[in-house]
Amino acid sequence: MTPISPAPAGYFDRYWIPPENRERSRLAHLPFLRAEAILPEDHADPIAGLRVLEVGPGEGRSSRKLARRGARVCAVDLCAVRLRRSIPPGSAVDLCGGMGERLPLRDSCIDLAIVQSTAMHLNLPAFLREIRRVLRPEGRLIALEPLPYHPLVALYRVALSPGRLSGARYLTRRDIAAMTKRFARARVSYHGLVSAIIPSRATTALDRRLMGALPWLRRLAWFVLIVAEAPRRSPEPFAGDRPA
Repeated sequence: MTPISPAPAGYFDRYWIPPENRERSRLAHLPFLRAEAILPEDHADPIAGLRVLEVGPGEGRSSRKLARRGARVCAVDLCAVRLRRSIPPGSAVDLCGGMGERLPLRDSCIDLAIVQSTAMHLNLPAFLREIRRVLRPEGRLIALEPLPYHPLVALYRVALSPGRLSGARYLTRRDIAAMTKRFARARVSYHGLVSAIIPSRATTALDRRLMGALPWLRRLAWFVLIVAEAPRRSPEPFAGDRPA
């Protein structure tokens, strides 16, 4: 693995939110994920002894938790300051500076890859090629990514989000279809209508009933969870291809 290197741009440093200000600065992101039971570590069993890659670990919650459960975790991030803040030395997680589109890992060395709210900042076709390259033949990908269609979340992103200048490109339905085609098996679920604003078990149950009765409402969800297994090795065209 390559040593951690400084980020070429200061975006992640500028928008790294101190813990004491975090809940005042954004939607109740973590309570929502917990209410929906879509934290990546909730879908990562079995995990002990596996080699896990997390790209863009953010606050490092998933990486640290999976390491405590016996996984050998490698966290890759573009920003050295962010990585050291989120996962300090001694946490049983290997820290590695690098880009999602050029992972500093050898072929077929990873059992499980995790990406959370990170693919929207990457060149998606290049990132998926790298994920498929580093995953073992029976490897898995867990992707938890925000979608662009929820009207109230979209308003928040434009008016209040500290990351509104990041130039994020949220996954579209075509991106999701292209991602799942690169794996032999994939399960896709949509989360966050009412529960995006009021995270609770009651609103989560309401959302599931609504999206079950009216499937077209899934296009308004806040998040998509993709759990994919066994990457296909033959190249497939990527309909959402876009320049880096």
